Amino acid sequence: MEVFPIIVDGEEVDTGRYLPFPDMDKVAADPGLAIALQLREASGTQRLVFSRFPRLIPTKSAEMRYLRDYRNAHGVPKYSKDELDAAICAKVSLAREEDIKAALKAGVRDHDDLFNPFRFEDMGATLDDRVDALYRAGLAVKDRFKEVRDISVKEGVPIKTFEWTWDMFTEYLERETFEIWGEHLDIVADPGRDGGKNYRFREPYGVACLFTPYNSPLALGILSITSSILAGNATILKPPSKVPLSTILLTKIFSETFIDLGLPKAMVQALTGGGKKMMRRFMSDPAVGALVWYGDSDTGINLWSQAVTNRIQMAPELAGSDACLVWGRDVDLSFAAKMIVKGRFLGSGQACMAVKRLLVQDTLHDELLRLVIEEAETLKVGRPSDNDVSLPPIGLTALYLLLDQLRDALAKGASIETGGYRCDYLGEKDPAGVFFK
Repeated sequence: MEVFPIIVDGEEVDTGRYLPFPDMDKVAADPGLAIALQLREASGTQRLVFSRFPRLIPTKSAEMRYLRDYRNAHGVPKYSKDELDAAICAKVSLAREEDIKAALKAGVRDHDDLFNPFRFEDMGATLDDRVDALYRAGLAVKDRFKEVRDISVKEGVPIKTFEWTWDMFTEYLERETFEIWGEHLDIVADPGRDGGKNYRFREPYGVACLFTPYNSPLALGILSITSSILAGNATILKPPSKVPLSTILLTKIFSETFIDLGLPKAMVQALTGGGKKMMRRFMSDPAVGALVWYGDSDTGINLWSQAVTNRIQMAPELAGSDACLVWGRDVDLSFAAKMIVKGRFLGSGQACMAVKRLLVQDTLHDELLRLVIEEAETLKVGRPSDNDVSLPPIGLTALYLLLDQLRDALAKGASIETGGYRCDYLGEKDPAGVFFK
């Protein structure tokens, strides 16, 4: 079984403490595997409640609601030790306090060597050096396409979605992209008094800790990762616990490339662990100059407030409420329907840029609705490894939010035109399904 170590000060560190990561391609077909793996790590009391007294399972969290739903629909999952071991595709090393301290110490040590705005010789990495390093790291990632794809599928990303993600991801890794971004970071000289000059430039924050997104760890995560490195920060990544493998691999490739170019070892590092615990740790450490976090608005605003109090720069990427407007006399409704369905159901709707609201001219409503239904019914749920699958499993928090919103909408007079039910990977109705049609 492959071990995914953390990356600290240019070294791969196997901490000896692991988070087993199941092959989500297998779990998508048989969610009972994930529950059985959880039960294997649970206490005797927890296993007793699940098997004998499911009504006592609390329902305050999405995870607990799902356990109750599965237990009520399918009973207690039973697998042999060999079957459960075979379902685990990797072990993720968990960062210890000593690893966190070492990473922050390395970041503080190296961050001055990552910023050289005047391009003085032997005074650290210049903007040109960082542009070139990121471009070369991008080439190294592209050379390992198959490895990145296979890992992403094991994380639960459908091949079709990955191909779209890869195109966008690699576009951000072009030299021209970094050069354009770099124009906003480069030094600007203005005439000063008495024949002198004034210089303006953007200064990095020092050590930047990035909590990359679970819904698109590559295509969205790469934006914050590369922009932080390009700006000259010593960048520490906290991969999403739900899908950590691809981000750890990306960090490894980037780190190896940077070190081969003779750049500081703390240019990029990766630390794993629970999101809340790691956020509290970084938020309270004076070595941290900036934080990047993806998530819901309420949590993000609360974290932002804490960051201001602690004098840490916060860059939150919060949930949106994206609208789509269909209006006018010459609208191509067939094209509009295709774009609406693609925009709403990308990643089963688990994307900040997914369409949330649809505003339609009343005279276009009926025909557009017919076309949207027609297009939506072509989408297929299934295992991520299936080339024809468009709709991956839904994360439990998003799934129960969807179910609650649907229940609320129906209570307020909405109607279901097609689909509207949980299902298994074959599309069959399942009250404990992790897919939704």
